[in-house]
Amino acid sequence: MPTFNEGLGTSGVVWTAWRFAAVPRGIAAERLKFLEGAIEVAMHDRELLDEYKKIGVIAGTQSKTGRITP
Repeated sequence: MPTFNEGLGTSGVVWTAWRFAAVPRGIAAERLKFLEGAIEVAMHDRELLDEYKKIGVIAGTQSKTGRITP
């Protein structure tokens, strides 16, 4: 399957997608910490990152402060 740029015959198109997790207002602090930790672990999983790299995905996480970690 061609990439987006290959399909268009160009190399200048950059596509960005954001994924996020939403939780109910008032979620217990320990539950929120658990979920944040699980996402952090997943986003550093070597197998997942290798699969992302194969398809050209640059993955990272963004904290509540707005800091992005590749």
